[in-house]
Amino acid sequence: MHDWLRDIGRNLIQQGSGWQPEKQRWVWTHAQALEILEKLQMGGVHGIESIEAICLKLDEISQYSLIKECLASLSNLRFLQVDSKDFDDITKSVLTQVSGFLSYQCSNFVQTTFSRLILPELRWLSWRYLPLAFKLTNFSMRRLLILDLSMSRVTEKWDGWSHIKLAKNLKVLNLTGCMKYRKTPNLSFHVNLERLILESCENLVQIHTSISQLKKLVFLNLKDCNNLRELPNEMGALESLRELLLDSTAIEEIPEWRRMKKLEILSLDKCTLLNKFSFVGCVAAATTLSLVDSHLTQLPKSIEIFNSLIHLNLSSTNMRELPNVTGNMKNLKVLKMRCPLRKLSSTIGMLEKLEELEAWGTFKEIPDNIGDLRLLKKLILGSPRISMVPRLPESLVNLCCKTTSMETLPNFSNLINLRNLRLTLLLNHKGPSKLEATPSAQWIGTLQMLEFLKLSSPYIATLSSDLILLSQLKKLKLECCHLQCLPRLPTNLSYLSIKSCRRMKTANDLSNLKALLDLVIVGCDELTEIRGLEGLENLRTLELVALPSLVKLPDLTNLKKLKKIHLNDCPKLFEILGGPESLEILHIVNCSNLQKFPDPSSLKNLEVWNPETKESTSDLVFQEFVNVNT
Repeated sequence: MHDWLRDIGRNLIQQGSGWQPEKQRWVWTHAQALEILEKLQMGGVHGIESIEAICLKLDEISQYSLIKECLASLSNLRFLQVDSKDFDDITKSVLTQVSGFLSYQCSNFVQTTFSRLILPELRWLSWRYLPLAFKLTNFSMRRLLILDLSMSRVTEKWDGWSHIKLAKNLKVLNLTGCMKYRKTPNLSFHVNLERLILESCENLVQIHTSISQLKKLVFLNLKDCNNLRELPNEMGALESLRELLLDSTAIEEIPEWRRMKKLEILSLDKCTLLNKFSFVGCVAAATTLSLVDSHLTQLPKSIEIFNSLIHLNLSSTNMRELPNVTGNMKNLKVLKMRCPLRKLSSTIGMLEKLEELEAWGTFKEIPDNIGDLRLLKKLILGSPRISMVPRLPESLVNLCCKTTSMETLPNFSNLINLRNLRLTLLLNHKGPSKLEATPSAQWIGTLQMLEFLKLSSPYIATLSSDLILLSQLKKLKLECCHLQCLPRLPTNLSYLSIKSCRRMKTANDLSNLKALLDLVIVGCDELTEIRGLEGLENLRTLELVALPSLVKLPDLTNLKKLKKIHLNDCPKLFEILGGPESLEILHIVNCSNLQKFPDPSSLKNLEVWNPETKESTSDLVFQEFVNVNT
């Protein structure tokens, strides 16, 4: 939608200028910008003072001469975006050849051409891959608000910093991916800075202490600064900071920042060396704390006063137990713990505003008071030791449960708002399970709002006939190795996947599934036929894999919307009676007994994938059919 609205806006601008780029206020395309610059160079265009924004893409270093000659004419330019390549490897040998561009190899950008500062109205300058030889000293910095030098080779010793100090009103500085950057410059000249982005400056090792002067800074991004090991104590003076991203840094300790009262979001994902931190001064406003893959074994004591916390992510840490003090987090809405949890604390039931809970580990019991979480909408539980599931809150919309130790099939009949259910009850290799004698889930028909259902278990041999009552069900996935047959399925299904149902000999008549778009059947050893396949009038994709007993397919000619058939490892399949004209892809592998198939000349839209040449072309159709038995 955003792109669509953008294109409409740009089209209106072009229409308003009579489709003449030089009369537009905003020139967004490289082709238009290049056209204007070339006309300027030849003196064939006038009145371009109205242009306020222009985007350039420089694919050849010789194109820099166009900028040299034309930027001074754009006196009202407010936005300049230059996307160039990394020319630094050839700068020394080529830039001096650009006529009149540089008076000597490392001269300031356009210094010899203009005696006054250019672009006096410039607010936003974005120049990716800025050549190190350019200092921008002829660019006016007086009104500049946003400076983006992403992917450039500038260093802390770059001469251009002395000129950029003049940008007293600068609010955003983006140095993403400046690989040679080792130390931030003196930032005390930019007291109005609000956003500082140093993401992926992989060689950055030091933050200048002058960062303490940035009293208006609200966003600091140090993600993927892999060699940054230490943060200065002076960062504690960032009184306005609201979001701090330190993911994938090498920091070992975070100082005790007592003045950082407005910090809301702190992300420490993949900080594998982090072993000590305290946020006594940051807890008043903190709403998000992420410690994914940080290898921490416990939370700091200060966590008990994080009363404002809304989102807490402890996934892939080494935490084995959540401290009881988390029960004080009355505002917590999202709690994620994909870590080796040995126990699921009963204090979880005290998190009355919790909306999303994700817990993986080796815990055995789920607290009974989890049913008291009246706002809980998403619940994901995974542990090999879960033996039973207590009554869950009716508010649940998404539920996923995975275990190997279930003693009784859980009863979810009260979950009338459930839309997505994933239930995986894996085989317990320690001995026979009580589930083997448990009947099918008769409560399934009560889940009237269900849209997605995945059942995976060796213990499910039959499915309730009430499955057809799920009128909202759109997607059904079954992985039940002892399932022998399918009940009648709801007619609104658009996706059906049957995998590893090794005892299923026939799929009940599927012809009532008029809305089905995708049918996937994999690893059903005893399946001999697929009844009703020819009646799936809206089917678009048919995937049949590892079906050693499948002998034939019905006539598919009337499936007018079928575009893709994938057949793999069906050794007894000997005939395909027909194919619709709509078919675009027919992929046949390891079907050694196939004798009859559609006439390739009747499949006018067919393109066949050839795994050897990696080509997709209708010229290979006959060849593919000829080689199907080889």
